[in-house]
Amino acid sequence: MEQDVRTYAIIGAAMAVHRELGSGFSESIYGAAITVEMTGRKIPFAREVKLPVFYQGQPLNAFYRADFICYVIGNNLRDLHDCQIMLAAQKASRMGG
Repeated sequence: MEQDVRTYAIIGAAMAVHRELGSGFSESIYGAAITVEMTGRKIPFAREVKLPVFYQGQPLNAFYRADFICYVIGNNLRDLHDCQIMLAAQKASRMGG
């Protein structure tokens, strides 16, 4: 249930930015606006988080840079690992996998 509350809070912040700005701006403008919105809503977040990427169980000498990670406090490795799994699942679903 708490996960749903957090998800709705993030989506609500993004929708507020979209209502205010509309479409047509660069990603950096939306990133700055969502930063203001999430700060105002007291949604904890980190920007430009480097996440490790693994291939066949081996860490690559490259990182995935997430625009925002929300509700992860500190460097809780379990939460970051869960985030990496979620991102991989989203990418696979976009690729039809």
